[in-house]
Amino acid sequence: MIQTLVASTVEIDDLELAVEEILAQIPLTSLRAHSVGILSCHYDFIQSGAMKAVCAALPFPVAGAVSMSQVTPQALGTFVLSIFVLTSDEADFTIRRSSPFADAPCDAVSNMYREAAAIKDAAPSFAFTFLPFTTAFPADVFVDTISALSGGLPCFGAVALDDTPLYTNSFICVNGEAYTDCAAIVLVYSERVPQFLLATISREKVLPNPALVTKSEGNILMEVNGHHVAKHFESLGLEDSTGQYAMSALPFLMDFNDGTPPVSRVFTAHTPENYNICAGFIPEGSLMYMGVFDKEDVLHTTSKAVKNALTQATNGILMYSCLARSMALGADGQAELSLVQSLIGTQAPYLMAYNGGEICPTQINDTKAINRLHNNTFTICLL
Repeated sequence: MIQTLVASTVEIDDLELAVEEILAQIPLTSLRAHSVGILSCHYDFIQSGAMKAVCAALPFPVAGAVSMSQVTPQALGTFVLSIFVLTSDEADFTIRRSSPFADAPCDAVSNMYREAAAIKDAAPSFAFTFLPFTTAFPADVFVDTISALSGGLPCFGAVALDDTPLYTNSFICVNGEAYTDCAAIVLVYSERVPQFLLATISREKVLPNPALVTKSEGNILMEVNGHHVAKHFESLGLEDSTGQYAMSALPFLMDFNDGTPPVSRVFTAHTPENYNICAGFIPEGSLMYMGVFDKEDVLHTTSKAVKNALTQATNGILMYSCLARSMALGADGQAELSLVQSLIGTQAPYLMAYNGGEICPTQINDTKAINRLHNNTFTICLL
């Protein structure tokens, strides 16, 4: 059995006090034979040295990612550092960081997984994966590489994201060190695989009459219904006079036409050819449904997912939500965090963080999981 603990601090500059507060919330005498920590923090904790000091004080390895804001039972806000601890006498954990991506991200991630998996003779049960935000490669590259190598190991995690204009401080963190050009993985060896839940947009908020993706390359959308993508969206009134699409906050549900559940996507930029760059893969032959995102639906879908989670037995709840969901809340940008805090209360240890992409299985059967990168999505791992 895996037990969980969670600790938070808002002390950025007083390193000794930050360590003292975290250790007060994670009594070392309560730890089992094997433990691992999942970290979430604002990048100011990295720059001040607080993140490194906290990790150095903990007697177990730690991995995680920078987040925009977060909530735990102890804290809610932007300038928070949290540690979500998994501890067990039966389950075990291994952590590995990849080499720098350079021009070969698949090789770096492949080697990382092989090194992590080679530590133990047994096969892992599931994994936590953390990636930096990058425009060089879609995050699907990492998710798909690990899925292929592992034979469909369930993966849950997040893409780091900060609040700088170009996201230059979107670090992943491993044992007190921070990186913007590496990935991290935590392999979990346990008899029990967690439950995974997803919330995107309500079915009634999805518009009918999907468009067919007729030409694409990776995460670049080129043609829709046989027409240049710019012409397609112009016909829908989603391109303004500057040539920028008025849909950065609009969710698009992609049906890959392969029998798997749809996943949510957002468009982030243009290429010189005026093609649309997406935050995830857009395969040719996919059906693209447009959705309508608003505060009411964000809170409704999150509430429904959390209430569903609380009906199931759990020792801890780890949650990642997309920055786009926070943007849809308008001036009340922390309403989703507050809702989660009020719904869970003291029923279980939990951590929820805002990130730049969510990694979560959409399906799990007896042989493998279908892992996907998600946007505009609220994801839950029930331990």
